Amino acid sequence: MNIREEFRERIDIVELISQYVELKRVGRNFRGLCPFHTEKTPSFYVSPEKRIFHCFGCGKGGDVITFYMEYHGLDFVEAVKELGERYGIEVSFSRDYKVDKNLYKANEEALIFYRKMLLSEEGKKAREYLESRGLHRTVWDAWEIGFAPNTTDALYTHLKNRGYEKEGLEAGLFIEGRDGFLDVFRGRIIFPIRDYRGRLVGFSGRIIEGDGAKYINTRTTKIFNKSRVLYGIDRAIKSIKERGVFIVEGYLDVIRMHMHGYSNTVATCGTSLTREHISFLKRYTDRCVTIFDGDEAGFKASLRALSVGLEEGLIPHVVFLPEGEDPDSLLRRGEDISKYLNNELSALEVLKENIRRSYNLSSLEGKVKAAQEASTYLEKVKDPVQRDLYARELSLSLGIPQDLILKPGKTQKRIDGATLSYPKEELFIICEFFRDPSLSEEVKNLLPFFESKTLRELGYRLLETRDSSLILEDLKDEGLKKKLYAHIFSEDSVEPSKVIKDCGKRLKEKFYKKRLNALDEEIRRAESQGDKKLIKELLLKRENLKKELLGGDRI
Repeated sequence: MNIREEFRERIDIVELISQYVELKRVGRNFRGLCPFHTEKTPSFYVSPEKRIFHCFGCGKGGDVITFYMEYHGLDFVEAVKELGERYGIEVSFSRDYKVDKNLYKANEEALIFYRKMLLSEEGKKAREYLESRGLHRTVWDAWEIGFAPNTTDALYTHLKNRGYEKEGLEAGLFIEGRDGFLDVFRGRIIFPIRDYRGRLVGFSGRIIEGDGAKYINTRTTKIFNKSRVLYGIDRAIKSIKERGVFIVEGYLDVIRMHMHGYSNTVATCGTSLTREHISFLKRYTDRCVTIFDGDEAGFKASLRALSVGLEEGLIPHVVFLPEGEDPDSLLRRGEDISKYLNNELSALEVLKENIRRSYNLSSLEGKVKAAQEASTYLEKVKDPVQRDLYARELSLSLGIPQDLILKPGKTQKRIDGATLSYPKEELFIICEFFRDPSLSEEVKNLLPFFESKTLRELGYRLLETRDSSLILEDLKDEGLKKKLYAHIFSEDSVEPSKVIKDCGKRLKEKFYKKRLNALDEEIRRAESQGDKKLIKELLLKRENLKKELLGGDRI
């Protein structure tokens, strides 16, 4: 039994999901409001029998591990470790989990040191800087702000004395040089960075005097990756679920926004908005607003965020502040930032503005280039209806023919499976088999007649494992996966055995008729060549095939 099988057997999926979603029994299944997108009518189903969940609204589905991964934004290993600890399931991985835990402990010990240093004589200039930015002691304490003294190895010594020398090195808190160990953060105000569960994964340090980068972050480690983490997410996650998310560019912007009631604000950590950021956020909200300086750099940053959002299916709106301003500067001098937040631009408006800035739409050449620019963005939109609406709006607004914006051949398959390129009878048989795996004998006799290699292999895998959820987890074709999930949760009163029998009969008829047509073609070629011996053999084959076809209703 592999890890997935063991977790599905030992963890009650209804009990687990009920901790996060209010479920009500509906027939054989349970139903509730989907936790992965906003909805008013429940379309999220859980099957205790098959130990899987599926949302008919956003299409997410899977088992207990998948749910935990999606809900908490974890990778597979992290989810298994946490679930194992919660439910007393012993799991062993090649990577040492205890070492990972000690990385968090090393960071916590470093934070104690940094916070102590902020209040020391060495931290006087850091305190003065924070005070000059309108941040006082209560804010330092609330946001755990610290200070790294401008010494060579003060933190290294502190951690070594507490038994975290190895973990501190692995956590990126200091480096080893020719003359010993050197602290990474020196002479900087320290902002601790926690993940959404509150674990201390890294730090960012702001210089207060001298040369050097304005901010430096913890390097990539086992527990810190700036492409995935968001500053303030541990404080904002609850509010994000309720109100959507504001994404700003600076740490002080986050703190100031929270101080003024915008507790759903987070910031990237020294990087542009990434696919990992968006993928994480869309698990909790379908509303995302990015806030940028209104200068050219801010506009370009908004386009990068737009591109990522289109690809990941969480399309950000944009707020542009006056040039040279940020949320911290505006709020610090008492301006009402809501007047800017209430004038957010949609992704489509930003795209149109970019095209107007970049191309001369009064010329044919400019329109062609504008169409090419628009199409590169629209190709990223996964929803074909939304993509078509965007193209229509751009066409009307910019005076560009819609067929130039929507490139031919770029339309994607509908995710509901209606246009999947699988033989209809074979798809119906597999759907019913996933709905009722006990029909193994009926399906086993039909699989040799399948044309689709994908469906045939799915059938054989289900014959072997009898665990549909395990197979669905590994299925790469998202359209087919959604189709199968939808059918499994269907309350259709038609008996699966009847569907399989009827489809099986048509499947065999098609199979034999195709072979008969092929034999007829061979017979015609043999007749044209005058090969009487071959004609006789082929006619005999044809007669036997006709007999098999006539007996094809006995499935």
